Amino acid sequence: MKIVLAEKVSPATLAVFESEPGWQIITHDQVKNGLAAEIADADGLVVRSAVQVDDSLLAAAPKLRVIGRAGVGVDNIDVDAATRRGIVVMNTPGANAIAVAELTLGMMLALARQLTLAGIGQRIVVHIGGDSVIGRNPDEYLRALAADEATAAVLYCGEIGGDKEYAFAEAARGFAKPIIAMVIGRHAPEQKQMGHAGALIGSTREGAAAKLDALAGSGCLIAKGLEEAVAMAAKFAA
Repeated sequence: MKIVLAEKVSPATLAVFESEPGWQIITHDQVKNGLAAEIADADGLVVRSAVQVDDSLLAAAPKLRVIGRAGVGVDNIDVDAATRRGIVVMNTPGANAIAVAELTLGMMLALARQLTLAGIGQRIVVHIGGDSVIGRNPDEYLRALAADEATAAVLYCGEIGGDKEYAFAEAARGFAKPIIAMVIGRHAPEQKQMGHAGALIGSTREGAAAKLDALAGSGCLIAKGLEEAVAMAAKFAA
């Protein structure tokens, strides 16, 4: 069985492939005459983000039976074209879970820092995730903040993918205090699958524009980015 690793992978990943008896492993630096020529007799193809696996590339691989993406999402793979050829497409949705958590925490700290530099104190910082089992919901937090005399405004940061922002928008209706909302990923291409934490943007509803519309329709004040959100919050904290 011939497996082509079209992009650089970690030594640990390479070791897993090379440990399989009877497998011929071709690494990215061994591809000499172009990827199309290399996969002409390949059974499997592994990519990350740079290689675009489109219909024309698949046409050059009549024996190909599986494509694996070492990452979240399959946005650089033409899944429909692969399916028509009987090729299985798979990914590793949990591979970057730690990196996503690090990014989330980093963004929360960056936002808290900017608010502090602007002379705005933070009463509470809450992360509402997309776990299957949810212990808390936006309505509970908003009720608590509404009753808190020290809370002048709420700053909400959503993201592309999933639908948790709609639950927040529904809970925000009629909220007595200002809510400033922004959605990370506003510039992501429409109708394109973007992998993040195992979730894919499969519809317009999961994109930034639709979520911002829902938040605005619930009375939230929309900020385009971090600086604008902080500037808006400063008006209510004065």
